[in-house]
Amino acid sequence: MRPTDLPPVHKLADNKRHGHKMRYMAGCRCWRCRAGNAAYEQKMNENRRLHGPNDLVPTDRVRQHLRYLQGFGMGHKTVAKHAGMAKTVLAEVLWYGKRQMRRRSEARVLAVQPTLDTLPRNVKVPAVETIAKIQGLIRWGYPKSLINRDGLGLESVGMQVHSLKGKTLVVTVKTAVRIRDFFAKVETIRRVWQERRGGIPRGQFVYWKGSRRVSSLGALELQPVSRAYAYHYVYPADLKATIRLANQLKRAYRRRRKR
Repeated sequence: MRPTDLPPVHKLADNKRHGHKMRYMAGCRCWRCRAGNAAYEQKMNENRRLHGPNDLVPTDRVRQHLRYLQGFGMGHKTVAKHAGMAKTVLAEVLWYGKRQMRRRSEARVLAVQPTLDTLPRNVKVPAVETIAKIQGLIRWGYPKSLINRDGLGLESVGMQVHSLKGKTLVVTVKTAVRIRDFFAKVETIRRVWQERRGGIPRGQFVYWKGSRRVSSLGALELQPVSRAYAYHYVYPADLKATIRLANQLKRAYRRRRKR
């Protein structure tokens, strides 16, 4: 249905060059306009063949999906960015009662799902998977300071992930994405090393030599794990309790000698 406030075709075609579809619709039949109309129709037919029809459909499903995504912290601007369309259209669907939109635009919006790649970076997500990856890196011998520096991009020595200590059950999407990507890189370099050089010796871990973050064998080397690695991640709980008790006795003995 043609909007009542839309100007007539000949008005719309006034500022268009010859060869534009609007010029052809206004009545011009010069060779440029005929060629432009043929190219336009050919492109539209190809799009219909590849993507299906693009007729107008009700916006009920899109409105419901947008409200569903809002429950995960995704606003209409974020959805529009990942769907590759104008944010104004989604705002009109949500708040201004827009009743129809194009079928392909509807499909792009419905394809947006709440994942780590689409959620805003400050949204909180469950920390289970992120903590499992951090603990996996630690078991392989990678120090927390290294994970903090190269994985999270922080300059501080201590790892500022409170869910790792059980203080909270969530992490931000930014932290989850960085740990996921760093874990995937470490998996890749470990696989490259094991395929070319065999197993990784106990007490060492594979890492890059310098600033080159590539997966070639020449850029990798073995580095020793931290001195406290065996105590924290290898010794059983009974042995660690015995070591702590022995250290307490040694400290008590030294204090008594000083007196």
